Amino acid sequence: MTWTVPDILSQGQKWLMSVDPAIVKEIEFWHCCTDYVAHNIKAGIPAQDFQDPAQFFKQGDLQLYDNVRNAWSNDPKAPRLPGLADMLTSLRVLPGGKPQTFAQSLDFFHERLRSWARANNHDPDNLNETKEERNRRLSRERMRKKRAKDSEVDVTDPGEMDLLRAVREAKENLKAGKAWVRGQEEAAKLAYDAAVAQAKLARSATVSSAHAWVDQASRKVDEAERALESYRINK
Repeated sequence: MTWTVPDILSQGQKWLMSVDPAIVKEIEFWHCCTDYVAHNIKAGIPAQDFQDPAQFFKQGDLQLYDNVRNAWSNDPKAPRLPGLADMLTSLRVLPGGKPQTFAQSLDFFHERLRSWARANNHDPDNLNETKEERNRRLSRERMRKKRAKDSEVDVTDPGEMDLLRAVREAKENLKAGKAWVRGQEEAAKLAYDAAVAQAKLARSATVSSAHAWVDQASRKVDEAERALESYRINK
């Protein structure tokens, strides 16, 4: 009986981790997709757990990735953009999850960054704004809020007051909605992280079991060699 210790990463993942994503061609990434699926099926994961690479990855997706990568925040506290090797993991549909294409997965990570930017007083549309740009933007926002507040002080018209109340209620509703969205995004992130951790744990258990078998086989070889040596000495 022989046992081959499975490699956690496919050859395509290893290659993507070693090259600049800017030079990866679509046909090369396509081959990485098919290699990732074949590698994991060979490792024992059911084939039905994976999307069809033809449905997952479309022409133009790498350009979308490059656009997002170039606009990504340089702030070390910002969420990390997954590398192309990490994006391959979206090919697998975890139990209870929904299939996500490459573009949908990229949108998820990009929107998570934009939410982080809004929550941390950054401009979601200019993630790497300079200090001067940020100061000017914050100054404009302060002036806008002050003008809006001042405009409510001297209002005596009942109709205008009703409209102002409607504006305030709409703003409060928007604020509550944004808070709800942040909660949903955080819950989705936690679920995603938990699913990834579970998958890594399952893969680790497989590798650990394989190593245990190899260790046991190695001990048997040592025992057999010692028995042979002892026999020859006492012959």
